[in-house]
Parts: sequence; C-alpha cells; structure tokens
Amino acid sequence: MFGKRRQVRKLLIWVVLLLIVYFFGSQFRAKNSAHQSSIRSFYADNKDFFDRQYSRYDEYDIIDNMNSHNELLQEQFRNGKLAAGLRGVAEEPNSDEVTDDTAIEEDEQAAMINFPKRSPQREKSLVELRKFYKNVLSIIINNKPAMPIENPRDPTPNENTLKRKFGKSGIINIALHDTDPSLPILSEAYLRDSLQLSPSFIASLSKSHSAVVKAFPPSFPANAYNGTGIVFIGGQKFSWLSLLSIENLRKTGSKVPVELIIPFAHEYEPQLCEEILPKLNASCVLLQETVGIDLLKSGHLKGYQFKSLALLASSFEQVLLVDSDNIIVENPDPIFDSEVFQRTGLVLWPDFWRRVTHPDYYKIAGIKLGSERVRHVVDSYTDPSLYTSSSEDPFTDIPLHDREGAIPDGSTESGQILISKTKHCQTILLSLYYNFFGPDYYYPLFTQGASGEGDKETFLAAANYYKLPFYNIKKGVDVIGYWKPDQSAYQGCGMLQYDPIVDYQNLQTFLKTHKGSRVNKLEQSELDKPGLLSRLIPKFFFRKTFDEHQLQSHFTKDRSKIMFIHSNFPKLDPFGLKLHNYLFVDQDTHKPRIRMYADQTGLSFDFELRQWIIIHEYFCEYPDFNLKYLENANVKPQDLCMFIKEELNFLQNNPIQLT
Repeated sequence: MFGKRRQVRKLLIWVVLLLIVYFFGSQFRAKNSAHQSSIRSFYADNKDFFDRQYSRYDEYDIIDNMNSHNELLQEQFRNGKLAAGLRGVAEEPNSDEVTDDTAIEEDEQAAMINFPKRSPQREKSLVELRKFYKNVLSIIINNKPAMPIENPRDPTPNENTLKRKFGKSGIINIALHDTDPSLPILSEAYLRDSLQLSPSFIASLSKSHSAVVKAFPPSFPANAYNGTGIVFIGGQKFSWLSLLSIENLRKTGSKVPVELIIPFAHEYEPQLCEEILPKLNASCVLLQETVGIDLLKSGHLKGYQFKSLALLASSFEQVLLVDSDNIIVENPDPIFDSEVFQRTGLVLWPDFWRRVTHPDYYKIAGIKLGSERVRHVVDSYTDPSLYTSSSEDPFTDIPLHDREGAIPDGSTESGQILISKTKHCQTILLSLYYNFFGPDYYYPLFTQGASGEGDKETFLAAANYYKLPFYNIKKGVDVIGYWKPDQSAYQGCGMLQYDPIVDYQNLQTFLKTHKGSRVNKLEQSELDKPGLLSRLIPKFFFRKTFDEHQLQSHFTKDRSKIMFIHSNFPKLDPFGLKLHNYLFVDQDTHKPRIRMYADQTGLSFDFELRQWIIIHEYFCEYPDFNLKYLENANVKPQDLCMFIKEELNFLQNNPIQLT
C-alpha cells in the first residue's frame, strides 16, 4: 500500500514538473517567435543588400544590434533606408576573356616573362599536367549541354535558351538561422515550384553530366602536386589586394609559401612578382603555364570560374585558396595538419542562406535521394528520431536537403576553401565542369536565382556527388562594419569567418555534452523500469526533447576565433576608395570621415589601422612602386599619398577600444 502511495506521489510530482516545463516553454516560444519575426523583417526589407552580396548578418549579431538600436533599426527597415546604407557590390575577380585572336599575343607575352628557373622535376610535372588538362578540357567540351538557361549577364541569348521562369515559390531567400515555424518547409515539392525547367533541358544536362563523370580520370598524374601553401588570384587591382592580404598573412606569423595566380600574361607585374613577393616567400604563377592557353580560351572563363583553375594551376597539394580581398588575421599554418582537415581533405565555410538547390539537379546527376530525414539543417549529429515522425511525406513534409544523399543544408561562402588535391581530385575536376558551364546551367540549378549565385556551391556539390568526406564550419558568418554617426544606418563592410580547429573542438564539446545529458540519463534510469510510472504515463512525455538551437549555442562568437575578414565592400584599394569617397559619411566629402571597421571584436590589434599602415608603406614609401591597374587609370601611387596620410592620421587620432 505504501509502495502505491509513493508511486502516486511520484506521479503527481512529475505532472507538476511537466506543467512547469510546458508553461516556461510556451513563454520561450512566444519570445523567440517575436525575435524571429523581427529578424525576418530585417532580411526581407534589405533584400537589395543581400542580393548584392557578400556582407552577411549572423542571427546573434542582429539580435545584439536590435537590443541597443531596436527603434532605429525598425524605422530603417520600414522606410527602406538601411538597404542604401548596407549596399555592397560583388565584383568578379576578372572579366577578361581569351579568344583565338588574343591567344597568340598571350603566348608571346608569356615567353618574355622572367620566371624563376624551375627544377627539372617541376618542368616534367608541368608537361604531364598540360597533357592531363588538355584531355580534361576535351572531355568537357565534347559533352557541352545543348540548352542553356537565360543568363541575366548575357544580353545575346541564342534560340535554344530556356527563359528564366519561376513558379509559386518564386526566388527563395531564407536565412540559415531563421527558424520560425511559419516559414515554408524547403521540401522537394516547394523547391520544385521555383525555377521552372523543361524536360529537354534536364535530358540534355543529364546526358552531359553522365558522360563527363564516366570519362574523367580518377586522380592527378603522379607527383603533379607537392607540399602545402596558400593561393590567391591576382590580375588588375586584385594583384594589389592579394599583396595586402599576403602582408597581413605574414604578420600573423605564417611561414607557409604563397602562390599568386596571374590569369593572363598581360596582367603579369614584374616588380611585384620578381622583387616584392619573393621577400614574402611568395611567387607568381601564370595560369596558362599549367593549364595551357586552350583551356583559357575555349570556355571564355571569367570571374568566379577562375577559382577552379587557380586550384589546378597551383603547385601545392594541400591548398588554402583565398579571395584576394580576404584578409587573414590568424595564423592559418596549423590548419593544414589539423585533425579535421587530415580526416576530410576539404573544409568549407558557411554563407548566409538556406540551401535551395533544384530537385532536378539530383535527377541530372543520377543521385538517388533517400525518403527519410537524416539531419536538421546543419545538425547532422542529433538522433533524427527526435525531430521526425513516421507520418511525414518525404515530398512535402521533409526539407529536401535534410534527406539522405542530398547536399547538406546551409549554402557555402567560397571566399576561402581548404582542400587536398590527392583526396579530392574528383571534387576539383567535377567542380571545374560545373563552373565551366556554370552561368548558363549549374549556377541557376544550385541557387535558383537566390542571393550569391556563382561558383560557391560547386565544390560541395562535387564532393557530395562522389560521397567524399568534408567538414562544414558550424559557426555562422558574422558581419563587420560601422554605424553612421547619428546611428541612423549601419554599413556592412566585410564578413568574419572562423578558425576550423576551434570550430571542430567546439563540435567535440557539443558531442560530449550531448551524449552525457541529463535527458539521456533519465531515459536510461526511469523508462527501462517496469513501474507504475512508466505504465500510467505515455512514454513520449519522457522522450528527449529536441532543441534546434542546442548545436548552434556551442558556436557563438566568444567561443570561436576569427581567422578571415573578407573585406569585400568597399575593397581596400586606395584608388577606388578615393574615387568614390567611401571614407566619408554618405560618400560626401563635406561630411565626417568614418571608421569602416569600427565594431571590430575579438582581435588584439586595430585591423583598419594596420591596413592603412601597409597601404602607406607601399604607395608612399616603397621606391618606384607601381601596378598596372594604376597605370591604366593614369594614376601614380604618389598621387594618392596625401589622401592616404589624411586617412592614417584620422585613424591614429581616433583609436578604437580593443576587446
């Protein structure tokens, strides 16, 4: 009898506890819903900013900003002023094209370049690589698909061009961290009702994809690539931006060699390549020296497409490929030997958006998707039984990219890519194919007209196709910038990306914490007992509850370490900054100067001041310093010195508080 009373008391205690949990849970959900609604209004009302990419907002930073500037921000959201304040321009690395008429001239200029003498082994490797890539090019060209999608940047579509038409879902831009339940499920049904594709387009691209992957070689020639290094892409003003980033790299203590890929011979910089870079353990590599002029001219490659070629042209086997306007602020050397990289051979960093790849990509690539859910957005570690049910329809109820075989959710930002060529030869070659036909075929498939269309999704898609290992950084991208003096608008200037070693350590902490949670102990200690409690109360009351924020709570800014500041708008080019008055409020020289990186956190030095010290050293102190992009504008570096000194004095007289 007394035993039954104890069971009843225990039952009553559990009922009271459940009611308390339910009450506070409902309060949290209401508060979180209001937060998410406020965040969504920010994204929706500033679509112009995000369309122009690459300045991105992390959910946690938005919330922090809203806490201190909520009324001002909300007013900006409503009247649209913030879009103008945050506008950023994504400039392509290079827009030159090589045709048959210019190929001879490029070869002649290349022959006149004074390259350092290469070892006999490297010369032999280059001969083998040119043959290899000539074969790869032949495979790609011989399997060109027949029906391109309308390209907004191409004013002369041919008669077979498929018009860009969208269904009821329209163009989809949903932030990665926006978890409001009122948002649509990005299911196969929903994503299929975005960009409309014809059966003939799908058939043409399926045939091309199948033929290419069957014909591609499985590996690079023996000893084609060796060692470890960092790679930038130069040409035009991007040669200067690369030099600025290399100088920053060396200030972190990094010792690994650097290669600057020069797309075309007429962009080669003798002073930079032969005098300046060797002092920084860096060298120039002419793209055509490795891949051959045929590859450059046959596909009319430009812009984003050069990243795949840069990977091929570099002599390194392990490569950190970095955009020229991406400043490295933490020594990256240890990441090459890190566990996360050695285990996977591919590390990628996150973009701002949810993945919206068209379902027909999987049909085109011959990928059979499973019907069950295997992850929850970026969380592929929690038991799926906690957020799934047997009644879910895979076509309508499960996010497409949470299904087995699909590319994981969370789009990619390719301003930095860490890759092993030995482990990921197939990834690199397939991404080359995706980029070769990117603007007219694969870019629209991967993003369906959403923000950031370009090369960024091709690397993960290729690795996923071959089922090769990779690691996606879990810490979301953050923004860096400044508020106007009157606090009326915020201007994003760059993106913050984080150290993969620390990120991987945070993941291990999460896994250990998750495994030893109180809920697991409760299941083991109580539900396995055949007592009155477990017989009277339905078992689902004691199931471990799923907290969709639990994983991301381990990847906050204070638990992470900044490694990259992608300074994409405005770029740190003194000529462009002066030309467009970007250093003044509203680009008006009659208004106050601004600190573009005023809200920097997590760094032990003044990031902006360091950049202008380096700029001054080259433009005003280095003997006879010059670059071709300045020559083409009829500008001498010395002509900018007064402007540079004024900015340097302003920064020195207006220091920021380091945290």
